[in-house]
Amino acid sequence: MKKLDLTTLVNKVWNVTMMDGSALNINKPTQKQLLLLDSYTNKLDKVESTEEKLNLLNEATTLILNNNQEGVTYQASDFEEMPINILYAIYFGYIDFMKES
Repeated sequence: MKKLDLTTLVNKVWNVTMMDGSALNINKPTQKQLLLLDSYTNKLDKVESTEEKLNLLNEATTLILNNNQEGVTYQASDFEEMPINILYAIYFGYIDFMKES
């Protein structure tokens, strides 16, 4: 039988360099985090208000970036001044990272 080494899956991280130059190693989501991220995604598709969409995107960004190995924590309000293209880069980049085995 082929050997299965789960440490190779657990140790995969997404390396993110923040705008201030600091580096974060973002972990894959837990099941609970994945469900929460999925709920944000579903709500993004349904809300009409730009303000609500931005709030959801800020919450998703907070969830993603707080899942780091360095223990750095953020609040959704930390991203209110962040350019929208960066928020989308974080969100879609994490989605791609989640799909990797």
